[in-house]
Amino acid sequence: MTRTTNDEERHVLLLDDDRDFADSLAGVLRLERYRVTVVYRYADVFAAITRDPPHVALIDLRLDTRNGIEVVRLLHAEQPEILAVIITAYASIETTIAAMKAGAYDYLRKPVHSSEILAALDRCFERRRLAAERREALAQLARSEGRLRRLIEHSPSAISFEDENGTNLILNDRFRQLLPPGNENSALTAASDDTIIKAGGTVSREIVLGSPQYARNLLVTRFPVFGEGERPIGIGTIATDVTERRQAEERLRQAQRLEALGRLTGGVAHDFNNLLAVVLGNLRLLEDELRNQPDLLEMVQEGIEATLNGSELTSRLLAIGQSQQLKPEVTDINEVLRGVVRMLDRVLGESIEIQLDLSPQLWNVRIDRSQLEGCLLNLAINSRDAMPAGGSLILSACNKIIPEDVVYSGTAGPVPGSYIELTVRDTGVGMSPEILEKALQPFFTTKPSGQGSGLGLSIVHGFVAQSGGHLVIASVLNEGSAVTLRFPRCEEAVDRSVSAWPAPRMPLAKGEHVLVVEDQQQLRRWLSRQLRRFGYSVEEASGSAAALRYLAGPARIDLVLTDLVLPGGINGIEICRAARSRVPAPALVLMSGHAASMLQEIGSDLPEAPVLRKPIEPSTLSRTLRAALDQRSATKT
Repeated sequence: MTRTTNDEERHVLLLDDDRDFADSLAGVLRLERYRVTVVYRYADVFAAITRDPPHVALIDLRLDTRNGIEVVRLLHAEQPEILAVIITAYASIETTIAAMKAGAYDYLRKPVHSSEILAALDRCFERRRLAAERREALAQLARSEGRLRRLIEHSPSAISFEDENGTNLILNDRFRQLLPPGNENSALTAASDDTIIKAGGTVSREIVLGSPQYARNLLVTRFPVFGEGERPIGIGTIATDVTERRQAEERLRQAQRLEALGRLTGGVAHDFNNLLAVVLGNLRLLEDELRNQPDLLEMVQEGIEATLNGSELTSRLLAIGQSQQLKPEVTDINEVLRGVVRMLDRVLGESIEIQLDLSPQLWNVRIDRSQLEGCLLNLAINSRDAMPAGGSLILSACNKIIPEDVVYSGTAGPVPGSYIELTVRDTGVGMSPEILEKALQPFFTTKPSGQGSGLGLSIVHGFVAQSGGHLVIASVLNEGSAVTLRFPRCEEAVDRSVSAWPAPRMPLAKGEHVLVVEDQQQLRRWLSRQLRRFGYSVEEASGSAAALRYLAGPARIDLVLTDLVLPGGINGIEICRAARSRVPAPALVLMSGHAASMLQEIGSDLPEAPVLRKPIEPSTLSRTLRAALDQRSATKT
């Protein structure tokens, strides 16, 4: 075993059968701070180096029983790191050559001066120091290479390096996983190797591997690797799986499209609902006037029905942008499906068989029941159109628990928890992967012009998302499609009690004064006319400035009925806040053709102010105003 050298410890073995020479030389070396072990006989040499290995051995050429060159050879075989120096009075070229061949580091001739021996020892220990540094450098290099190799092996990207002959010298496990043998060359050829080397820069492109159902997007970068003198020695390749990133980008683009569409439909719905409010209000007035004229009354009622259908259309348009006003209630999905099936029997026709697969112990959900029924009708109609020659429509519902360790790939799945899983499955023509990818996009349809708006699935998707659920579509071409809606479980029980319906007679005024704030002239006139029929005194304001002037005056105001969105930069909520400062404060009622979610965006702090959604039924208007005024009176007392 070799002992490490340092300035305090330099161990020298002195082997010479001339005791006088050996002892005197040992004395000189000790004065120079060497630690010296003296051996006089060949037989004791190997016991000495085993017991205490030296760094340098000074060996006489002629010993008692052996030749010093033979000792050097044996010593070099046993302890190759010990440097041997031959010292002899019988020097010759032949012995010098033989000693060097045996492994001697130096060769000194007697008589030898102590300075020569010390110089030889300095050279020996300098060589040992350099050898130790070289070993440490090699060890550091090995550790560095090990770290680099572990980095390459554990990299999430596929990494390879091929020399100029095309032989792969480095290939990590990720490369083998993403690009099995036989696929890597064709898949990674972003440009020819010669082109990459001549260009002297990186070449990148994105490729798609796998089947359409399990496609993976890889971003592949190839670049030249240069050695000394900037000479190219090969090509490196890094391939990164960007599938999740691309899917996240697509989901973001879809969300942005839906947000933009939601804002567009919100604005359209507001204007459209203002128009519908005028139409519905005047038709209701005509309905009252024409009770004794059946023919005219029938036409008016058809107009009322068309107006209400238009209002329902705006509600469904708002569902695309997930901004319609929902009225969630604890619901038994089995009841909803049984009711929908009775309606579908008439809608789908006799060529389509409807099947129900319901779980008897189904959990409840909190959901807008009417919106859900509309969504199921949309899905059933889509299925009908996919089965022109007839087929089967299966509606099923079951409980679904998604555990914590479930990981969804490709699309963002629901969070772990308990869900109701409602599936509409058909045996129709199905969808290709390309069509399936676009199925939820608004206005995308495969139906002929005039036979489909492309909004059905978008409306369903918006409603499900707004309800805290998740939608999944599965389809196989020529085999059918299945749309699954998952809604969070509700622990509450369904309220089976029958609520008391308001009396048919609309509650009238008790001499109160109402300020109507509405910028749409026709709607403002109808509201004023209707309120006067209820017995209220009415003052009109065509905008926020006029309303604020009226509120600042001394006139009596018992209730403020204001539109939510007004021109001039002041909205209905700010009008209500200004009204609060009056003494006594009037009752407050808001109107809006937008979704109720707009109240949250504006930041309403008026929980006491109900919101009437346009178009407004006269009966709803009457009951809402009476309730707001009665609540104000109860609060004052």
